[in-house]
Amino acid sequence: MSLGCPVITSDFEVFHEVGRNSCLYFKNNDYKDLSIKVEKLVKNKILRKKLIKLGLERSKKFTWKNCARSTAKLYNRLYANKHLHNNKFNTSS
Repeated sequence: MSLGCPVITSDFEVFHEVGRNSCLYFKNNDYKDLSIKVEKLVKNKILRKKLIKLGLERSKKFTWKNCARSTAKLYNRLYANKHLHNNKFNTSS
């Protein structure tokens, strides 16, 4: 996606979460459906351009900076919850 290549991927929920409307999806383990989607993409220039444009936009969400930010946010939330939980049951005060 980030390199301007249209994406065809399996119809798993996780791929829908990542790709949203920027990918073509085929039924998992259905080679006939996959071949239909490949043919559709090869023959339809407008669809190809649309998926490339949407993919480039969508891929901007998935940067190392965003990944690091999300990971730090999660770690901070887990630390705060652990700290809160430990203080709640601390009877030595």
